[in-house]
Amino acid sequence: MRIVACILGLLLLPVLYTTSTIFAQNEQKTQKMTDQDCSDSAKDCKPKVCWAGDKGDCSCFTCEYGEVTAHVVCTKDKHDKKALFDYARENKERCPSLKTAPLPVK
Repeated sequence: MRIVACILGLLLLPVLYTTSTIFAQNEQKTQKMTDQDCSDSAKDCKPKVCWAGDKGDCSCFTCEYGEVTAHVVCTKDKHDKKALFDYARENKERCPSLKTAPLPVK
């Protein structure tokens, strides 16, 4: 029984490391945002989108959440925000941020 638990633990370590790294990147980008950082496009974002947070009228999202290629995009454009929030809603069961913070109303 302990051997099975150890094997499962070892298999989960890379997943936990990747997830914690993505959260750290999201927090760093959200805290250091400037107007230039908030000019990304929704076109730069592939599925598996999670909302990372807001600062003023700038919203940030993690694209390709849970993948090695995960990255953060931030935008002030209301059409891009709507598209990214819609993607995030579709992926809400995988997004820890959506379980603790409500998404803005459409």
